[in-house]
Amino acid sequence: MTDTERFDEALDRDWVRYASQLTRRISELAGSDAFELHAETASGPAACVHVHASAGGHATVEVTGSEPVTRPVSEADMLARHIVSVLRGRGKVPHPAFLQAHPPSALGDLRERVSDALAHALGRPVPVDADGDFVVVLDSQVVFVVIDDDGSIRLWAPLLHAIPENDTPGATPAAGRTHALAELTELNRTWPHIKVVLVEDRLVATVDLLGDPFVPRHLSELLQRLKGFLTVVDERFARRFDGVRYGSDRDRDVDLPEGSVLDEPN
Repeated sequence: MTDTERFDEALDRDWVRYASQLTRRISELAGSDAFELHAETASGPAACVHVHASAGGHATVEVTGSEPVTRPVSEADMLARHIVSVLRGRGKVPHPAFLQAHPPSALGDLRERVSDALAHALGRPVPVDADGDFVVVLDSQVVFVVIDDDGSIRLWAPLLHAIPENDTPGATPAAGRTHALAELTELNRTWPHIKVVLVEDRLVATVDLLGDPFVPRHLSELLQRLKGFLTVVDERFARRFDGVRYGSDRDRDVDLPEGSVLDEPN
């Protein structure tokens, strides 16, 4: 795959994710609810989409330069695809990052508050990956901060991978995933505020946080707890679970399926 193809694929994925967010917001319209999308232009933000609730459980979408479209809110996905199609085509909006919702959605507002809280806690802006998750690096260990569709917040850190199945040839004695599950019981008792789980051949640490109400101090405290836990994830820890640490010397010798190493567990 060429760099151009990768870029196009990432761009399409971002628009699909944006359409999903629009679908959710349109499906929740009721009464006199309405919102606008403003696009960044050379002369500043300009309203380009107006969406409002209509009678009988319908929603109407008015995109600049197009005829209004009214559909039941149950068809919010179709309305969202219509908006994206017009904005990408006739509207020539290059990326969802050039759009702002007014008033902001509750989820969008939460993302901004989480971003500000992370920047304050770490002393620097925090980048976002292709999935829209915040990427935090704590002492060379990657931690993802995920805002779920229901407004909850999750911190998750990939710890180990390549944990063998129980009958894998060459696996060390008293190893394998059954052994790893048994070790997890003790580990989770030792660190009660952090949940460590086995996902296929990967060991992942997760921490949940309420998004409503969102308290920045709680996010900062959880990051510190997770940072303290990550100090024990060393080669001895890897041997305990017969796994491989990300970025270790052994990691370079493991044959991994492309794109699977740091995928968020479902």
